[in-house]
Amino acid sequence: MAAALSRGETVEFPFGSLKKVHHAHKKQQGRFLNRDTTIYRKPYTVVLEVNAAGKKLLQRTQSLQELLAQLWRTRPASLSNTKRSQP
Repeated sequence: MAAALSRGETVEFPFGSLKKVHHAHKKQQGRFLNRDTTIYRKPYTVVLEVNAAGKKLLQRTQSLQELLAQLWRTRPASLSNTKRSQP
């Protein structure tokens, strides 16, 4: 994947694709090792573009996370007061 992205190709998955996005080579002033220096922004980043199947998967994952969070909040008191045994 890294080699394909470095060549500028798009890497496709069933739920979306990764592609390399170029940015302007901007510089800014900053500090590095307690010294004033010029910091250059990375010339590119990798972006995930999610397709329709990926959006469905994300919605299901978020609903599952919400369900697990709700179960965690409403767990019985006997489970929340248990202590782990020392090895």
